[in-house]
Amino acid sequence: MEREERKTQVLKVTGMTCMDCAKTVSNFLIKEQVQNPRVEFLTGEVVFEEVEQQKLESIITGINKLGYKVQDAKNLKKEITITQKFIFSLILTTPLLFGHFFTGISFLENSFFQLFLSFPVFSLGVIHFGRSAVSSLKMKHPNMDVLILIGSSSAFFYSLFSMIYFFDDPHLHHKLFFETASSIVCFVLLGQLIEQKAVFETTNSLKDLVGQLPKTAKRISLQFGREIINEISIDEVNKFDLLLVPSGDKIPADGEVYEGSGTVDESMISGESFPLDKSLGSKVFGGTILQSGTLKLRAETKGDKTVLSGIIKLVKDANSSKPEIQKIGDVVSGYFVLGVVAISIIAFPINYFITHSLIESFLRSIAVLVISCPCAMGLATPTAVMVGVGLATKKGLLIKGGNTLEALAKIDTVVFDKTGTLTTGKFKLNKISIDEKQDEQFVKNIIYTLESFSSHPIAISLKQELESTCSILKIDDYKEFAGLGVEANFESTIYKLIAGEDSELFKVVSLYKNQELIATLFIEDQTREGIEEMLTYLKSKNKKVVLMSGDKKNRVESFAVKYNFDEVYYETKPEQKLIEIQKLRTSANVAMIGDGINDAPALSLANVGISLSDANASAINSAQVVVLKNNKLKGIEEAFELSMLSYNTIKQNLFWAFLYNIVAIPIAAGGGISPMLAAFSMAFSDVIVIGNSLLLKVKRK
Repeated sequence: MEREERKTQVLKVTGMTCMDCAKTVSNFLIKEQVQNPRVEFLTGEVVFEEVEQQKLESIITGINKLGYKVQDAKNLKKEITITQKFIFSLILTTPLLFGHFFTGISFLENSFFQLFLSFPVFSLGVIHFGRSAVSSLKMKHPNMDVLILIGSSSAFFYSLFSMIYFFDDPHLHHKLFFETASSIVCFVLLGQLIEQKAVFETTNSLKDLVGQLPKTAKRISLQFGREIINEISIDEVNKFDLLLVPSGDKIPADGEVYEGSGTVDESMISGESFPLDKSLGSKVFGGTILQSGTLKLRAETKGDKTVLSGIIKLVKDANSSKPEIQKIGDVVSGYFVLGVVAISIIAFPINYFITHSLIESFLRSIAVLVISCPCAMGLATPTAVMVGVGLATKKGLLIKGGNTLEALAKIDTVVFDKTGTLTTGKFKLNKISIDEKQDEQFVKNIIYTLESFSSHPIAISLKQELESTCSILKIDDYKEFAGLGVEANFESTIYKLIAGEDSELFKVVSLYKNQELIATLFIEDQTREGIEEMLTYLKSKNKKVVLMSGDKKNRVESFAVKYNFDEVYYETKPEQKLIEIQKLRTSANVAMIGDGINDAPALSLANVGISLSDANASAINSAQVVVLKNNKLKGIEEAFELSMLSYNTIKQNLFWAFLYNIVAIPIAAGGGISPMLAAFSMAFSDVIVIGNSLLLKVKRK
C-alpha cells in the first residue's frame, strides 16, 4: 500500500540571522511537540507537519515571543526593517561618537544630552536583541544576542550609575560610556543589514527557480462541440487536463503535446538555453517557456507537482542538509556563549590586578563580550552550501544536500556504467558489407523494410539512417524473435536479419536470403560528447576511473583501452555491481555514475550516486546528484568542480571563524581594542564569511 504523503505547514519568519537563531526556533518547536520541524534561517522558512488551527496560532505566537516575526497579514505592515532600525540608531549615535573622538565640545560632553541620545538606541537594542536573548536562555541554548545584550547593558547602566554617583565631578564625561552602549547596537545592526543583503544574494538561485513557476493556466473544455478556454490558477490544474499554451507563455504543467508545434526554452531544467523543437507526442515540463508556436498538451501532473516544483523542493531540502564538517562548528558554538561569558568574568579581576583601573577592567570585559562571534561559525557552512547548490542548479545539476557536496568532494574512485552513460544508447551504422552478387540498393531496401516494423533500439536507429535513401517493400509473414532478429517473406524468398557474433568494437547484424549470407552490418553505440575531456579532468584531480558494464567482454575491454580506464569489469549483472561497489568502498570513497534506473542499487550503495537520466521522477529520486543538462559528461565535470570549490570554501569559512575568535577574544581581554571597535569587527566577521561564500560565483570554472 502506498504511503500517504504527509502535509506540511510552512511559515515565513524574519529576524533569523544565523544557526543559533534557527536552533532557538527549532528547540521551541520540539518543546511544543511539533512533528519533523525544519528551520532554514537562510530562506527564513520554518517547516513542520500540519497541525490544527488552534495549535498553529499558538506556535506563531510562541515564535513571535522568541523575538522573531512570523509574516502574515496581521503583522506584515507593522514590521520595522533592520534598515530603518540602523538609520535611526546611526542618527542618534553619530553625535555621541563625535563627542567621544573630539573632546572640548561642551554640549556633546553633557551627561543629560548623552543620556537623551543613548536611551532610545539602547532601548531599540533591548527590544531587537533582548527577546531573542531571553528566549535562547529559556531554551538552554544561549545565542549571540545574549552577549550583545550583556555588553550594551553593562555600558549603559554603568554610565547611568556614574552619572548619578559622580554628578558633581567636572570630568564626569570621562566616566560615561553611553557612546559605547549605542555604538554596540548601531554597529551590530549595520552588520546584520549587510549580512541580510549578502544572504539575499546566496538565495538568489532559489528565488530565480521559484520565479519560474507559472501562476495561471489556460484550460480547454468542450461545450457543444466547441473549445472553451478558461484561465485558472495553477493549483487548479489536474492530471489529464487539456491545456493551451500560446507563444511566449510558461508551460503550466508537465505533459505531452497532442496538437501544435513550437520551440521551448528548457534552460531552467537542463541548464542550457538552446531551444528544443516540440511537436505531437513531445514531452514538456511545467515552468519552461514556449518561445514560438502554439501547443495543446495533456497534463501528466497536477500544476503544483511538476518536475520544476520537485527540483525546487529538493534544492530547499539540500540547503538544510548538514555536511559532516559542520558538526565541528555546531559543537563549538553550542558552548561558545557560556565560554565567552566566563572569559569576560575572569578577565575583569585579572585586568584590575594589572591596571588597578576599575573602568579599564570593565571596558575590557565588555569588549570580550562584544567582539566574540558565534554567528560566523554558524554561517560558515550553510552559506557555502546555499551558493554551491544554487550555482549547480543553474547549470542543470541537482545536488541533494550539503552532505552530498562534501561526499562528492572527497571521492577518489569514480565508477562508470557504459551503455547509456558513456554511450548514448543510440546506434550508428558504421558500414554494410554486401555480397558483390547482390544489388546494393535492393539489399538496403530489404533491411529498411524489415527494421521498419521493429521497435528495437537498433532497428529504430537503422531505420532513421536509411529512410532518406530507401523505400519499403511489400512483404508477408513478418515475424520478430525477441533478442534474435526478424524475418519476412518477399516474393517467395525468406529474408532474415539476425544478430551475429560481435566484434571488438561493433555489434554485428547479418542478413540472410533463405540460408545464404548476403550482407553484414557493423553497428556502433555512439559515445557521448566530451568523454575524453571529462576523463582527463577526473584524472587530473587524482581520481581513479573504473568501467563497470554488463556488456560483452571484448567490447568493454576495447572501450576501456581506448579511453584509458584504470580498472575494468565486464558482463556484470546488477547484483554483481553491488558486490564490486562494496569491495571498492572498503578502501576508497566511491562515486557510481549510471542511468539512474538499471543501476539504481549500485547508485544507492556508492558514497555518491550520480544519475545521467533525463528529467523525470525516477531519475530525480535515484541518486544524490542528477545531471539534467544535455551535455551530461560536462555536467559530471562541473559537479565535481563545484563540490570541491564549495567544500574548500566551507573549510576556509570555518578556519576564519575559529581564527577570528581565537585571536580577537584575547586581544579584547588584553585591552587591545575598545568595545566600540569590538562591535564593529564582530559585525563584519559575519560579512567576511558570507562574502567568501559568494566568491564561489567567481571561483567556479
